[in-house]
Amino acid sequence: MSAPDYQKSTGTTTAERFVAQLCQHSFLSLWNFSNPYTDDGKIPGNPTSVGKELCDQLVVFGNHVLILSDKDCTYTAHENPNINWARYYKKAIFKSAAQMWRAEKWLREFRERLFEDPYCQRPLRAVLPPVDQMKVHRILVVHGAVDACRKALGGSGSLAIDNQIVGEQHDNYQKHSVQPFTVGHISPDKGFVHVIDEIALNELMRGLDTISDFVQYLEAKEQFLSSERHIHADGEEEMLAYYLRHLNSAGEHCFPRDGKGEVFFELGDWAEFLYSGEWARREQANEISYAWDNMIEYITQHFEQDTMHFSTDKSFESNEKALRLMAQESRLSRRKLAESFFEILDATPDGQYRVRMLYSRQAPGVGFFMLVAPRNPTADYAQYRQDRFAMLENYCRVAKLMCFGKLTHIAGIATDGRTTSKGNSIDLLYYEADQWDPGERERAMHIQQVTGILTNPRIWEEEATEYPE
Repeated sequence: MSAPDYQKSTGTTTAERFVAQLCQHSFLSLWNFSNPYTDDGKIPGNPTSVGKELCDQLVVFGNHVLILSDKDCTYTAHENPNINWARYYKKAIFKSAAQMWRAEKWLREFRERLFEDPYCQRPLRAVLPPVDQMKVHRILVVHGAVDACRKALGGSGSLAIDNQIVGEQHDNYQKHSVQPFTVGHISPDKGFVHVIDEIALNELMRGLDTISDFVQYLEAKEQFLSSERHIHADGEEEMLAYYLRHLNSAGEHCFPRDGKGEVFFELGDWAEFLYSGEWARREQANEISYAWDNMIEYITQHFEQDTMHFSTDKSFESNEKALRLMAQESRLSRRKLAESFFEILDATPDGQYRVRMLYSRQAPGVGFFMLVAPRNPTADYAQYRQDRFAMLENYCRVAKLMCFGKLTHIAGIATDGRTTSKGNSIDLLYYEADQWDPGERERAMHIQQVTGILTNPRIWEEEATEYPE
C-alpha cells in the first residue's frame, strides 16, 4: 500500500491557517513551511504510518530559523483571576514553549530527518545553516485570551510584557504576586521565547512584513528585554510603535539606548501611530515595493513547477540563493528597487534595451543587475529567450570585472518589458562575484573588449526615506 498523496500544508486548524497566511505574505513561500514533520515514530516499511509534527510553522532564511508554535486554548472562568491565568499559562504558554525547545533540539541534532509531509516522503527542502551559525527565534502564538485580557487590561487585548517576570513568577500565585496577562522570560536558560497573541502578531506583520525587518525587530527586542532595566509594555504593538519611529546612528530602527531607570510603553502609542501622517505616508510610499515581492513569488512558482526557461543551474540551492538575495531586502529597500525597475521598464523603447546596476541597501557586497530587452515580435521566441539569458550572463560577468572587490554576490534579472504578445517573462541569474574561476576573468575582459559594454559603468545608490514628507 502506498502513502496517500500529499500537498504542501497550509495549516490544519483555523488558528494555524491564520498564522500560515501571515507568514506566507511576509516571508514568501520558498522559505516558509507549514507543519513540517520528523520521522520520529514512523514505522519503517509502512508507507501509511506517519511521523511527528516538528512545529506549526518553520521559516528558514539564511542563518535565521524561526520556529512558530500556535496554541488555541480556551480561557477558563473562575472566581479567582490568578487561578484562571495560571491554568491558561501552563497549558497555552509553558507547555507550548517546551514543545518549541524540543523542536529546536531536533533541528540541531537530527536535521537530516526532517520532512514536508507526515508520511516522510518529501525531505524538507530548507537550506539549514551550520549549527554553530544558526540563529533561532522562538515565537509562540497564543489564542483564546484576547477577550479576557481586554476586559482586565483594556486596549486591544494584547498581552502585556514585563522583563522582570521570570519562570514561576508567571503562574505560581501561592508564592509570588503574579500579574495575569503579562509575560516576561519563561525560562532564560533555554532561550528567549516571544509570546505573542493573534492581535499583536497581526500588527507586527503589518508593520514588519519582510523577513529582514521582522528578524531585526526580534533581535532588537531580545537584546532590549535582556537588559537589567525594568521594561514594561502594555502590549507588543506599543513597543513596535516606538521601534518604528526611532532610528540609531546607523539608520536602523531601535529601542531606547542602554541607561538607568524604568522604561514603559504605554497603552495607545500604537493607535496614535496608525492614525498619524507618518504611517499613512509610509503605507502609500510602500505600495510600489510589493511588485518586488510579486516578482520573487512569480520566479519561485516557475522554479517549483520546473517551468523556468533557462538557468545555468537548476538546483534548489543555487536558485534559492539568488531569490534570497532579492528577499533579504527590507521593505524600504524593496521600495527603491521596484521604483528603479519600473523606471527602466518605462524608459526602454522598442528595439532597444536598457540596463541598470544597483547596490543593495540591506546587504553590503550585494548588487542587482537589471536588463530590459524587448522582443522583436517577428523573432523566434525560444531563440529570443536564449539570447536574452546569454546577454544577462555577459553583463553579469563584466559587472563582476568592473566591481571586483566591491561585490560578493550579483543577482541578474532580465525581462522583456511590461507587456508582450507572449506575456511577461523573467530570467534570474545568481553570480558569485568575490573570486575568479580559471579563465573566467580573461573571458570577461574579452567580452567587454568585443562588445564594449560597461566601459564606464554607473552604479546607482539611491537614498530612501521611510516617512516621506
